[in-house]
Amino acid sequence: MTLDTLFTICGILVTVLAIMRPVQRHSILLFVPLLWMALALIASFVLIVCRDTPFGVEPPFGWPLEKVVFFITLAAFSIPVGAAVWAWVCWHQAKLTGGKLAKVEHIFRASLREKNLMRWKEY
Repeated sequence: MTLDTLFTICGILVTVLAIMRPVQRHSILLFVPLLWMALALIASFVLIVCRDTPFGVEPPFGWPLEKVVFFITLAAFSIPVGAAVWAWVCWHQAKLTGGKLAKVEHIFRASLREKNLMRWKEY
């Protein structure tokens, strides 16, 4: 994984959030903590920079440099993918608890602004 790939992933995430309608965006923000997603992208960024910036430091424990670079690259890729899978699991196991129930009002307000409320005559 390179910085180009990481910036592409960030661009795709921003694009997906921009394409979503306000109701969808609020409902995702309700159940998926974006702070953890941001931390995963930052951790991946740090790993890529550490991998690509030679500091003249030997790998620890006498490990070969090729294996260290491989595992740093694998971790830099696995962290955002793991965060995406974790977000998907959070979305499917979502529960309205007391703290989240107060945030549902934002979804209703966005729905009213977008005129997305279901009409009873249709059902």
